[in-house]
Amino acid sequence: QGLAQDHLQAQAKYSRVRRRPRRRHSKTHPMALQVAQNLPFCWCQRPEYPYGHLIVGQSNPLGRVNCTAPWGRNAGIIALQHTFKHDFSGGTELVTEVLLVSQQSQQLNFPTRKRDNAKGELAYEVASRAWYEETGLLPDHLNFLMPTQVFVDAASGCHYFLARWEGGPGCPKRWSLRPMHAREGKSITMLQWTPIREAQSSAELGKLQRMILTAAEEEYHKILPLVPSVSMPSYPPMFWESPVQNFNQILSKPSSKAEALVLDDGRKTWRTSRPFEKPCQTDWEVAVLLRRAPAVLLGSEHEREAVLRLLQQGSTVEKSDIVRWICTDILSLAEDKHACRVVQRLFDFATTDDASFLVAHIFPHTQRLLESQHGNHVLTKAVEVAALGEVKQVIDCVREMDMVYVAQHRFGCRLFERLIENHAEDEVTARFFDEFSQRAGEMHKHKYGNYALQSMVEHGPTNSKRKVFTELVPEVPGMAVDRFASHLAQKMIQCGDPEDKLQTVKALIQAEEPALARIAADRFGNFVVKDMLQCLSTEDEIPEKERAALAELVRAKLDEAAEESSELAESETFQTVRQALEECRKALFL
Repeated sequence: QGLAQDHLQAQAKYSRVRRRPRRRHSKTHPMALQVAQNLPFCWCQRPEYPYGHLIVGQSNPLGRVNCTAPWGRNAGIIALQHTFKHDFSGGTELVTEVLLVSQQSQQLNFPTRKRDNAKGELAYEVASRAWYEETGLLPDHLNFLMPTQVFVDAASGCHYFLARWEGGPGCPKRWSLRPMHAREGKSITMLQWTPIREAQSSAELGKLQRMILTAAEEEYHKILPLVPSVSMPSYPPMFWESPVQNFNQILSKPSSKAEALVLDDGRKTWRTSRPFEKPCQTDWEVAVLLRRAPAVLLGSEHEREAVLRLLQQGSTVEKSDIVRWICTDILSLAEDKHACRVVQRLFDFATTDDASFLVAHIFPHTQRLLESQHGNHVLTKAVEVAALGEVKQVIDCVREMDMVYVAQHRFGCRLFERLIENHAEDEVTARFFDEFSQRAGEMHKHKYGNYALQSMVEHGPTNSKRKVFTELVPEVPGMAVDRFASHLAQKMIQCGDPEDKLQTVKALIQAEEPALARIAADRFGNFVVKDMLQCLSTEDEIPEKERAALAELVRAKLDEAAEESSELAESETFQTVRQALEECRKALFL
């Protein structure tokens, strides 16, 4: 309501007949930064990632100074970088530079372009296009430091994004470029990296632009403290100032080999006689990363790739810092489609202590992550790396939710598989697996529950596995012709103990409903019978005479069924089983 009243007052004020002409802009006011969200003149909003506007200057409710027209739809980039300035005495001064553009009007500005309304460009898309068209450089080397905020010129409404240039030493200090789609008479664009102190005192840069640059510098040094650049110098001197390798040296005390000098304006310079050394990037980038919220990984692919690269190249201490940084918002990251992959990769690079720290922050959210489409992958990864005894919290949660319900859940069956594969010998899980095995008859035909039982048959402890066979051997004939349970029947024949395998084979051969011939002709059961014949031909721990007798009994039953039903004998699946039987008999020298 307040904005609406101010809007009406502004219209009434500017609609009056003015007695004397006024300048387009009023006198320059002191810089005022105010955060404004969801204003009616904000054209750059994204529903999933709204911008906060840092308005520089003084504006009326219409969005401009002493002007009834609304804001324009322009966007640009304020690109900053750190470089070293050497002197003849051997000292090195750290200088922050900004990229400025000079065109036909001889006025300096930041790379800026107007929005193409036909394409419906977003603000950051306009800024990226402006960077490429104005400078000829790829925006891939820009690191946007304030992804949720943007500087706004109160006079023109131009949106400026703050970014750090990470293009390396290959970028020149000064170059010229003809703008894209430029007319023949238009002069070429001059671009130059200029120290911020010189830019702020230059009369060729507009007053509001200097105010925006001052505000951008303040925010830049809040995010990135004044530390040496990670880029290589433009020339290779014999001796130069090596960057401080440890980020903490900037905040406390420099190394013994370097002497820190504090200048009058607060800047620092380092003097050293060390030879040239390759700078360490990861100290710088990790320090920058830890000053931001982990939520930046939700919407930025660039940030996710940067974190993965730091995990691969960083030291053990830096990896530990990243682990603890992500744990501050672990739940939202674990439930995100893309960020969950970063959390999973953490376990691949984390030490034992860091992995335990991650597990301690993930397991309290077991029930929520278990039912999450993406969070369940993080939970199962945590179960894989958890130490013995750490999964008790997960087991208690599964018991509260009912283990059969979890085993039959689309994502819960994966949790059971990881528990059985990685914690079968754990004393904490022994009683839990015994309880689970006794309820095998409730889930052996379920489309998800059968996977948990397959893992138990293959990787489970001996006692629990024996209970599964006790429960399911009488049900094997019916399981063999079921779409889901047939896979479990195959696993019982392939992975059981010799005694359990023998009991399963006998149950199939002696089955009456459904009979062995019907199982052999079934589209699912024929695979079970083939595995059974393979077991009879290769299982050395079962006496050979007993295996031969069972193979002859199978042949007799199949021949009898073929004589009774010609349709059954001509079926393709039945014929493939007969071929497998002949190979089995040859292996047994029958």
